[in-house]
Amino acid sequence: MKQLDQLVNMVEDVMNEPVQVSEISPFQAARRKDRDWQKLVRQDPDKAIKQREMEKAQALQAQTAVSQVLKDTGITLAQLADPTGITGYPDLVAASEELYKEPTLLAAGSWVLALLGSLPVIGGVGRIAKVVDNASDAARTLRKSGEEGARMADKIDSGISKARKEMDAMSRGVRAFNPKTYPIKKIEALRMDDDYYYIIMKTEFDGNIPFYRSSGTGEMTTREWLPFFGMNDKQQLMKLSGKHPSASVQKSARDGRVFKGKYVRRGSELSNISRAIPAQGSPLKGVKIWRSPGEYLLNRYKGIIPSDTKSVQGIVDQVNRGIKKLNLKVAPVSATDVENIAVNIHMRSNGVDVGGKMTGMAGSGVPGVNAILTQPQFYDALEAGARSMKENNTATELDQLVENFFQPKSRAFGLEQLVEMVEQMMTEAVDEDIMAVVDDLFTAIVALQPEAKEKSRTGTSMVVTDTGSRKDRTDILNNIISTFVPTGDVTIEIVDEEVGNSATKRFIVMKPGAKSFKINLAQGSVGKENIPNPTKFEGNLANALNGNEEYEGAGERFNGLANDIIDSVRGSFLYNEKLKGKTFEKLDQKGTELTKTYKKEGVKSREPKTDLISSDGSIKISVKKKGGQFVSAQGPEAAAIFNSVIDKTLKQESTGTFAEMIKRYFDYEQGQISQLKGKSPEEQETIRRKRNFLLTRMLYHGATNRQEDIVREALLGENKFENEDAIPNYFLIWDMSGKGELYTANQFVKMVTRKAKIGVRGRGGVRGLALRGEV
Repeated sequence: MKQLDQLVNMVEDVMNEPVQVSEISPFQAARRKDRDWQKLVRQDPDKAIKQREMEKAQALQAQTAVSQVLKDTGITLAQLADPTGITGYPDLVAASEELYKEPTLLAAGSWVLALLGSLPVIGGVGRIAKVVDNASDAARTLRKSGEEGARMADKIDSGISKARKEMDAMSRGVRAFNPKTYPIKKIEALRMDDDYYYIIMKTEFDGNIPFYRSSGTGEMTTREWLPFFGMNDKQQLMKLSGKHPSASVQKSARDGRVFKGKYVRRGSELSNISRAIPAQGSPLKGVKIWRSPGEYLLNRYKGIIPSDTKSVQGIVDQVNRGIKKLNLKVAPVSATDVENIAVNIHMRSNGVDVGGKMTGMAGSGVPGVNAILTQPQFYDALEAGARSMKENNTATELDQLVENFFQPKSRAFGLEQLVEMVEQMMTEAVDEDIMAVVDDLFTAIVALQPEAKEKSRTGTSMVVTDTGSRKDRTDILNNIISTFVPTGDVTIEIVDEEVGNSATKRFIVMKPGAKSFKINLAQGSVGKENIPNPTKFEGNLANALNGNEEYEGAGERFNGLANDIIDSVRGSFLYNEKLKGKTFEKLDQKGTELTKTYKKEGVKSREPKTDLISSDGSIKISVKKKGGQFVSAQGPEAAAIFNSVIDKTLKQESTGTFAEMIKRYFDYEQGQISQLKGKSPEEQETIRRKRNFLLTRMLYHGATNRQEDIVREALLGENKFENEDAIPNYFLIWDMSGKGELYTANQFVKMVTRKAKIGVRGRGGVRGLALRGEV
């Protein structure tokens, strides 16, 4: 034991030898605190001595690198590592602490890199030049130390290059700064209110930055042009962070406290721009200025915001209509909210890092970025609000025109004439330049994902399906936006958002003065090969309910999924009260009879709406996969659905006339409106108008909302079947996670009516149109 104690003392003596650079002596204390090393001494003294010798060599290398960089500069570590942040630089403080904990050559390299980034804080062209020259020597030393050292040396060389540029800029400023001749470039301006406007300026080192003129009533009494980075959720201008190298230290004229940030340091590029703006004549000379946030929004979203909107309140009302129509879970916006969103969108569109690393005031949220409404949500709310206003304005006149259409008249007056009369109210034409870019984008998408295909299209949007996983779709967006060059004055934006289980992956194609077009990317069937056929899977569910394997279903591999689904509903009230103890079988169409109403319209299919029926016939279940279609009715069935729900309230003559129209225009040969492919943009738009007319007249015939009646008939077939067995009284909804939900028929009809998306769409090829409904 005595020999061991002597050995420990000897090693400690070795480690306590004085070092040449006094500023690095704190690193010795860090090594003395190394408890693990004390333990190693007792286990393997020889190894402990070798470890200490190696650590000492590394520490000396680090010391040499640091002293080499600071040589002849008059700078000390104490000056650079000031923890108050007043004279120090946060990145350098952190690097110094890391070097203190682990004094290695690589840690010293990181410290040198941080030092180069903090040079504007150090100040003094001569001192900066000396540090830059010394850093080159340190980089050469690092490059000889191995692969990691070489990579660190590359980073230092890059830092040196940037520092030289900054040094040149500072040198120019020291030697010849004249605010009247200093070169500045103005990008764009916007007046926020009667007292404030800002000008976005181009900078050499920090990108585009907005400047505003301070009031002179706050911390400082001088009225200076200061940088800021948008509006936060507290309605505050987000000002320059004290951590930025260009931030200056000031003493408050109001309370005497010392603070850092908001104001810029003399000699910095931001300070030069700040002083040049007022010195070169009118600040607004030679720059485009928007007179208000409202004017900017009206121009940016021309075609979505009505041109006769007189104030920002009109935009507020439109956005709040859209919020309500889209059922967004956000509070109604105020005029201030919309103006702040406008300011942030304007800055972002001009390359400003709104709420980014140059400010420390974005913690409460940034309107238009991550608070109140995101920019895509704001856009969607404007569009939905516009649709809502148009529907309200045209509903009365359109209904009158349609009701006149059903009065006795010559056979020559048909759908084409009616469409011509109301097409101006139905929608605006889509710009040809935008549609040309949309077609090119679709080609680019297919080139990246050959399985991609168009799923649906309206006048202002389309869905491209089978584009793959979220990552695949993000890759498509990024790849195309970085390489695709649109023609003319058409521009493209991308939306790539993921919130919980939902994801928005979208292109937005825009042109000044025209209605924009959205291309939404959907996963589709790519990556979904292990999903059971929904119809066959009903057999697996029957087996799970009965506890046997009577039906083959979609295959044995899906029995586990079926069991999970049924297990998830066993504890529900409906199951325990109605289904428990019963056995079920699949119901086929044998013996099912159609009513006269459906037969008269030419419906042939007798497939019951009930999928599983209990042995006593009391429980009739319709099984549906979550998110699937609840109706896909071709012409005869769509006409029969319409007739069966209207028959009770209107004369047969009017319902019969429109039912015939449904069958005629749903038919591929007669209607000529089932296929968009190969049509010109004008022809496609006419087809969409006709489809929209047919849908609107079905859902709102006789100036009454018929949507719940149509949803009910589509789900239950109460007017379709003579047999009660074919009409379900319960619904079982399932998904691939193994979750099941059980509803009564009335509950499910009410829920679907609230969430339904009903449309008239082509079935592909020469198969005509179908009335389709999805949840």
